[in-house]
Amino acid sequence: MKRIVVALCVLAVAAAVGCGRRIAPNSAEAETVLKPLEQTQRVDDLSPWVDAVEFVRIADDERAHFTAVIKMLLDDGGNTFLLDDQGRVVALSADGSCLTEITQEVCNSEGCRFISDIALSDNVLAVLAGSEIIRFDGSDFSHVRRDNVPIDLPCDALAPDGKGGIYLFSAFPKTLPELPQGSNVTKELAGDEFMLYRISADGVVAGRYIPRTDCTLSLNNISQSSCGEYVLRPQDGNHVFYRLTADGIVPAYRVDFGDENIPFRYYFDAAGEDLMAYIMSPYYKMPMELHETASHLFFRVAGPEAREVSVVYDREGSAGIMWENAPSDMQMQILASDGEWFYAVMPGTGGADGEAHGPLFSYVQKALSVQEPDAAGHSYIVKMRFRKM
Repeated sequence: MKRIVVALCVLAVAAAVGCGRRIAPNSAEAETVLKPLEQTQRVDDLSPWVDAVEFVRIADDERAHFTAVIKMLLDDGGNTFLLDDQGRVVALSADGSCLTEITQEVCNSEGCRFISDIALSDNVLAVLAGSEIIRFDGSDFSHVRRDNVPIDLPCDALAPDGKGGIYLFSAFPKTLPELPQGSNVTKELAGDEFMLYRISADGVVAGRYIPRTDCTLSLNNISQSSCGEYVLRPQDGNHVFYRLTADGIVPAYRVDFGDENIPFRYYFDAAGEDLMAYIMSPYYKMPMELHETASHLFFRVAGPEAREVSVVYDREGSAGIMWENAPSDMQMQILASDGEWFYAVMPGTGGADGEAHGPLFSYVQKALSVQEPDAAGHSYIVKMRFRKM
């Protein structure tokens, strides 16, 4: 079963060098429209498009054994922070040695609480665990402080707000409100009908953004795009990536698949709130995991019938490539970026697992076998740079 289908079924029941040149945010008026089906070409081989690839072997430390990494953060000191699918955070130094492991899991009569998201700001690691935000010093990983989430909603993702506070994203309201029907979009919105909240440095709600008007899912909602910038992509039919800045949220990119865009409110109006009907629909949906370097940008999208597609754009020429990932590629995806490199994690097989893979995994697997002949049994941080397109 494909990676996105597996992730959504779960929902249904419930990097490491300097920053390089920073990415300048677009203004709201200068929102860039990306049209992948018109502007990119489909490829099956990444070799002509990759400028360089480098590998950093992750230390043979039992704390650094992962099944799958779902989020990666980079700090200015060359450290990498990895969140795995078991809710563990592992910090690695620039040479791949393990610095620490952070786990927060508490089970009681209401269930288990575990780490659902992480963010970095001013050398402080913020961890979202249940209804708490726990902060650690990014240098020695000592505990800094622990705060309760000041809104009565389940929160899925977080990001720094640039002023000592936090942005919190809530994919699901405590009780699903009645959403606007058809053209009736003038309904007054209550607090729990917003998806994004800004929490000030002193712990009070300072802003509410993005009303709930369409299907919203908890899946890769916030990513660290480049050099400490964070980007939000709500799970709806609008396909807008927002930068989360000290001045509020700024639309950066809108992804347009033309006639193959999933229609607005498809989940409610056509799929009848059937999650599998939504994800298996013959449309492109849910752009996610936006990452940028000074020269390129990357994101993934759920294509028709839940096919997972990756897209790379040349930022100067508005041209790019796209490829389809294989179901077995879930353990290695582009997860982070700085001014020069995109970052991924090759799992402990060293790529030699005998499975059929898509273009990204296949390219990395081949390059790894050349540069690291004894890769089997080791995990690697992968650094990749693309050519001009």
